[in-house]
Order: sequence, then C-alpha cells, then structure tokens
Amino acid sequence: MTIHPHSSANSYFIYCVGQCPIKISAFKSAMVQSNICAKPLLGRYQGQDEQSFISSLKNLETIAPWLVAEESILLIHDFDSRDRPKATLKYLASGEEHYVGKMVAVSRSVALRQANFTYDITYKNYFVCQSEDSSIQQPITFRSQRSKVVG
Repeated sequence: MTIHPHSSANSYFIYCVGQCPIKISAFKSAMVQSNICAKPLLGRYQGQDEQSFISSLKNLETIAPWLVAEESILLIHDFDSRDRPKATLKYLASGEEHYVGKMVAVSRSVALRQANFTYDITYKNYFVCQSEDSSIQQPITFRSQRSKVVG
C-alpha cells in the first residue's frame, strides 16, 4: 500500500488591502522590499469584483497593518490528498473563525454565477468554497464593513 502525502503542509491566507490603486501599488512595493510573496489574485466578494492576494500564513503579522480596513481573511489550510484545502473565514477584530468548506476548482461559468470566487491569474483557475456535504456550489456568508451580512 502506498501512502501519498498531502500536496502542501503550508497554510495560506487570501486577503484584500482595499481597491485604491495607489494603496495596492504601495502594498506591492512594501512586499517586494520585505521579500514577502503576495501573489495577486482576482476575485468576487459580495458580488463585487476586486483584486486580492494570497500569502503564506507565516507572513500575516507583517501584512496585518495593511488589513486594518478589512473585516476578515480567508485561511487556506490542511490540504487533503486531492489537493483541496480547507477554507476558514477569520474575523480580524474578534479572532473568531468560521469553517466554510473545501476550496475547489470550478469552471469559469460556474465561478461567474457565484457571489464569491477566487481566480488565480497565473494558472487561470477559478476556485469557490464548497460545503463538504454537498456537490452543489454553496455561497459563503461573509461579514463585511460594507454591509453587515453578505450572502
């Protein structure tokens, strides 16, 4: 019997630093100067398209000052043998965490029908969070400073 290790023992987080082009540019420059990988992503949050980033969770403390206007980040962790990580929403003010399911790759057409998705620009892959007990794409409920509940 062969046991295959999980593809990644690392944990990551997906986050936004706002949508102001000047702030995004300053953030990118600061990450380069700090030698921190902040891979750009595109996504949809609460039906609004926006630029986001993914970084190693070990860099959260350094990136945290850029997140002051954000209410939550999406933790990506515990990859299974099929390369599907768990996704947990972490509220920054309270530290409260809410498990939202597995992050799974979907087609462009499926992603574009969702209120929330992530698009990896480099590999041209779309991802959504999916409840583990369902094969149907489930929307994620987010709390945002733009509105109290997002669905």
